[in-house]
Amino acid sequence: MDTSSEVKTQKEYIEKVKKINKDISLKYHILTMGCQLNENDSEKLCGMLEDMGYQKVRRGRKS
Repeated sequence: MDTSSEVKTQKEYIEKVKKINKDISLKYHILTMGCQLNENDSEKLCGMLEDMGYQKVRRGRKS
């Protein structure tokens, strides 16, 4: 699978999940350990999760 079709597939999946989670309050927290590449991957995941309707929370927060 080439990169453009993979990105298209990921965007379609994100839209499906967003519709499923429409009326649900979802939260996430990502703990990143390691190198700058891990930081980059975490930022990508944050963007994807937020596109799906998840809200970022701080570590240790109870909700």
